[in-house]
Amino acid sequence: MKNLYTLWMIPPPEIKKVLEDVIRELGDKYKGPYFEPHMSLIYGDHQMKLREKIASEVKLPANLSFKVKKLVVTPCTNDPKDWIHLAEINLAFGS
Repeated sequence: MKNLYTLWMIPPPEIKKVLEDVIRELGDKYKGPYFEPHMSLIYGDHQMKLREKIASEVKLPANLSFKVKKLVVTPCTNDPKDWIHLAEINLAFGS
């Protein structure tokens, strides 16, 4: 079996809270798992119509923007309980 990994962009704490609420709400509605807010590809074997339906229901503030300050390497599995941080890369931005 191959070792597969993902690379996540992690939002800063003030944005992470907003995204946690969205993840929890949609997870409850669609009986999905809770997972750490991050930006990466959609996982799982889901039909495109379901992906589009869920994406259309994401409600975020119109002015939401942020700089990514950290990248995280995780194992690539289908179970969010396995998505542990194997490595963290802090990004530095000039002033």
